[in-house]
Formats: sequence, structure tokens, C-alpha cells
Amino acid sequence: MEYPLGGHVQAMCGLIRIDGLTLHFMGMEPTYIPVLTQKSVTVAATTTAFVFEGYGISLNVEFLSPLLPKDLDLLTRPVIYVTFTLHATDGNEHSIEIYFDNTAELVVNETNPKVIAAQQHIKDMEILSFQSDEQAILVRKGDDVRIDWGIQYLAISGATQMSNLERRLSRAANDDWPGISIILSFDKVDSHSVSRHILLAYDELYSVEYFHCKLKPYWKRNELQIEEVLIKAEVECVLVRKKCHKFNEILRKELSDGDGTKYSKVAELAFRQCLSAHSIVQDVDGTLLMFSKENSSNCCMGTVDVIYPGAPFFLYFNPSLLKAQLVPVLNYAESTH
Repeated sequence: MEYPLGGHVQAMCGLIRIDGLTLHFMGMEPTYIPVLTQKSVTVAATTTAFVFEGYGISLNVEFLSPLLPKDLDLLTRPVIYVTFTLHATDGNEHSIEIYFDNTAELVVNETNPKVIAAQQHIKDMEILSFQSDEQAILVRKGDDVRIDWGIQYLAISGATQMSNLERRLSRAANDDWPGISIILSFDKVDSHSVSRHILLAYDELYSVEYFHCKLKPYWKRNELQIEEVLIKAEVECVLVRKKCHKFNEILRKELSDGDGTKYSKVAELAFRQCLSAHSIVQDVDGTLLMFSKENSSNCCMGTVDVIYPGAPFFLYFNPSLLKAQLVPVLNYAESTH
């Protein structure tokens, strides 16, 4: 899977080995490996699920972002779940391995700056990470730019095979395209579904500079560390998935009862759009602030022409978030800047 942000690739790769045969299910590379057939994709408010089938098995890959507007702790938690669910479709047992990786493109604006990889073990979790070497926090600004500070994490609970991190501690992101990866093993997959999941996280360290003050993400307001967040996210995995699936179900029913499934599909995409490219922080006095970021227009944040089209969404789901967007505008209007 490659996320084209302003024409820049941020690559992930997914491979599956079924009884010794390796197939490709995610990403553009490597092109020489055969592809496992995708049967469907389902987009809901908090999840995107892909179904792949072939060679006697079915694979469901679900990306879950717990974007629950009324739960600020979950909404701002910088962790998503990627769940792999398998079952046999031919009545036989299969030995299966799943490989997942992402490149260092996720932590740099361009691919020539140097990056650093690291690995740590905390409690029952194996944690891999990437970060840019420079760490110029909140320095870069403008249109068509990507974050190049903070740390990206790939984590999993339980035994698994992780990346063999090279000793070249600092190298360019395009120097043989370093990646962090995991391999999940499933010994005997039959008609009963089996699942494992990984965590993807990003600690941006600081989110915005507001009136010359660097503000941390909302989830850091009590000096919480990312390692604690990862452990909490892992412990709460089942509960969070249930909450999000229930939210998806209720929202889809509300939307479908009005104008049918076509409206529901469009509205569920709009749900993602309304919440994306926002940062939620606390001001130095504890005031909740929420900033939108323009895309390919003028690189501004917290602009009224972005706030007002999204206002009905926030009025419906959580009015306090709309207030958090308006406060910076009013503060700026009142200031001498």
C-alpha cells in the first residue's frame, strides 16, 4: 500500500505465504510476486476492511482508527490497529505466514535525509521505530510538506519475528529503502477464523506552535509517554474494536434510514474527511484547541473557510470540538498580530 501525499509515496508492504507459496496483498512492490486476489473493500466511519481470497484461504485485513468524536482520549490517541483474520475455504489445514513492513518515508519530508531505526521490548510488546536524524521540530512549514519530526512505531504483543535492524544507525531514507517489519505465523489454519493484530503509532512530540508557544498533542497533556499509550492500546484492543464497530453500525443505520445506502456511503467517507488533518491540543491555560490544516491551498491552519463547512459535523457529534476550533480564531482577532 502506498499513500500518495502530494505525489510523495509513504509505502507499506503486505505479503502472505500459504503452504510455502508467497503472494502479494498490499503495496506496489515487489512487482515480481504474484498477487492474492482482492474480493472486496468496505469503508466505515472508523474502519477500512479488505478481503482477499485464493489458494484455499480467505484473508481479512482491517485498518481501525478509533475516531470517536465524544471520546477525546481515543480520538487523539495516535495509534491504529491493523488486524489480520484468516480462515480456510477448502476444508483443509494451511500453514500461513504474514509479512508486514513500512519504510522510513513515513518520517521524512523528502527521502534524502537520514533516518534512525530502533527496537525495544516493553513488558510483552516488541516495538520497532523510525525517526528522522535531524528532528527539526515544527521548523518546516508550507504547502505540500510532510512531517519530518517525531517517531513512528510498529508494535506487536506476543512472540513474532521482527526486523533484523542493521547497524548502520543513520542512513538516508532512500539508501536501499530501509524498513521495519514483522512476520506473523499461523501454523494450522482451518475453517475457524484466527486473528492477530499489530499497532501503528506516531509520536509527533509537539503538534503546533501557537502564539510562539510549542504545544504538545492532547494525549500528552498529563505527560503520558508513547510507550504507555502503546501498552494501554494493546490492553484495550478488544474493547476499542467493539466500541468502534458498534459506532460504525449505529452511524450507518442512522444514515441509511434517511436517504438510503448511497447517502450512507458518501457520508461515511465525509466522516473521515471532517476529522482528518486536524490537531487537538491544550493551550498553556488548559483550554482545548483544535486546528485544521489546509491542503494544497495556502498551507494555513485554523482558517474559517475550512471551519464553517465542517461546523454541522462537529455540532452533531461533539460541539466542544467546534468551540475548540473557534477559540483560536477569536483569540487571533483579539490580538495585535
